[in-house]
Amino acid sequence: MKSKNNRQCVFWDIKAKSKNLKDLITGTTVTTILDEDAISKAEKFMRSPWGLLPFENISELPPNTQWQQAVDENIETAIPNTRVYDLIWTEKLVGGSTVYKKWRFHINVGTKLPERIEGFRRRAEEQEYELLDIIKISYPDSVEIQSAIKEFGF
Repeated sequence: MKSKNNRQCVFWDIKAKSKNLKDLITGTTVTTILDEDAISKAEKFMRSPWGLLPFENISELPPNTQWQQAVDENIETAIPNTRVYDLIWTEKLVGGSTVYKKWRFHINVGTKLPERIEGFRRRAEEQEYELLDIIKISYPDSVEIQSAIKEFGF
């Protein structure tokens, strides 16, 4: 598994029981040997939806959750061959105020896999949702994975 942000790139090699972290600013690489607890947590994480869903388990969906094809005429998608769906629910905050949440999924019509997910929220007194997160998803093949490993110096 590989994860990357603006500061670092991490390769988890469960078979080798190691984690390789490369600092993208300094170029330094650190390899850590994983203990059984860390391996178990990493394997559990790999079976989870990796943050692609707002909940770790489908049973955590609030009863007020709605799944629907997006009807917003202002959807700006530059992703060809996708359909857009919204997962919408509300949460009560401490103090009793309500927060409206929405995750928007851009699903490839051919593969049925997500290509982009956007996370939104709005408070009851607000009219418009605020964009909080954008997750872009790619599905690399083995050649691309080997190339990324070489590119990041692992």
